[in-house]
Parts: sequence; structure tokens; C-alpha cells
Amino acid sequence: MIKTIMFDFGDTLAYERRPEHLIYYKIFKEVGYKTGLTEFKRAYDDAREWWRVEKSNGKIWTEHSRSRFIEQISHNLGLSINKDLIERMRELFPHLSAMTAYKDAEPTLIELQKRGFKLSICSNVSSEKNLRIYLQSAKLGKYFDLLIASGTIGYEKPDPMIFKIASKLLQTLPEEMAHVGDRYDYDYQGATSAGIFAILIDRNNTYRNINCIKVRSLTELLKIL
Repeated sequence: MIKTIMFDFGDTLAYERRPEHLIYYKIFKEVGYKTGLTEFKRAYDDAREWWRVEKSNGKIWTEHSRSRFIEQISHNLGLSINKDLIERMRELFPHLSAMTAYKDAEPTLIELQKRGFKLSICSNVSSEKNLRIYLQSAKLGKYFDLLIASGTIGYEKPDPMIFKIASKLLQTLPEEMAHVGDRYDYDYQGATSAGIFAILIDRNNTYRNINCIKVRSLTELLKIL
């Protein structure tokens, strides 16, 4: 019997209205560094490639990673920025994001709470602090009993360890949990490997050729759970 439902956050419950490079571009402008958008995008893309290599070597995304990412953009732009300013820029990021809840998110969460489910979030995000800010931006923060942020926990989906830690913190057995997310590899396979019932939210029919339990909208969860 399912007692707890765990959700991914980004692209499951809410989406970012701005492309990420524009958020960083705005951060640099906020602290007085002005450069052309084309040049900045090139520096950002090179920093993304740097992070791809870091990630392939087992690094996970944390607030320290974001500071280093900003350093990489700065280096690519030929700028020398002191660490205090980089930390200030890092702190600006969640406040300049524009996370917006999908229209089906809040009605579904309200109904699931009415049915007595405990709700939580398990997200690959830099910190629990930032996750709370994103939830506030999306106006969804009041619905969750527990927030699991990979950057705080030290494990990222699809590592089953992050799901096992969530189970322990929620004081709920894996077989009494369900996890809902938009990534087949991170969310569906990760949760399944930890013995948790998984549901894929596939809004754009991306995984049409994959046979798994999936829904096209969050409201469909009410028929499954």
C-alpha cells in the first residue's frame, strides 16, 4: 500500500521560464559586468562542456560546483573576479530563476493530500536551500513534508542511495513509496532500482517507445494511486 509519494521538481511539477544562460547573463549584469549576449553564450557553453567532463568523472552538482561554474564563465570571458563576488553571484541564482508550476500540479497535490498521502520531493538540485526558493517561486512549498536535494544529500539520481536515504528520512518502506518524475533514466529506473514504485510523467510523449508506467499529466496520477 502506497503511503508516501515523492516527486521530482524541475519539468515534473514546475518549469523554468528562462533559458539557463540568460539567468547567468543577468547575474553578470547585476554585479556590473556587461558583455554581448553572443559572446556570453559562447563562454557559458564552454563552461557547460567543462561541467560535462566533471560530471563524467563522478562529480555531483552542488553550490560549490555553481561557484566553480561561474568561475569558468568568468575565465572564458577573460574576467578576473574575486571569490567574495563569485559567492554573491552564486547566491543570486535561485532568486533570478523563474520557476512556474504546471497548471496540473497544485490541484493534484491538493487532492493527494486530501487522500492522506505524505508528499515529498527528491530532486537533483544544488541545495535544499535553493530547492525551497524554487518551490516558493512556483507557489508549491506548503504541500511537502520533506525535501531531498542531491547537492545536500551527496548522491544524485539515478543512484539508488538517494532514494534509500529518502525512505529512511520519511520513515517509510520503499514498497510503501511511489516516485514521479520526467526522466526515464534518473527517475523511473533510479526509483525502481531502489524498490520504489515509479511513474514517468511524459508530457511531450518523449518516451513513446518505452514500455513503462507513465502518464501525460499529473492529474492522471489520481487514477493510479
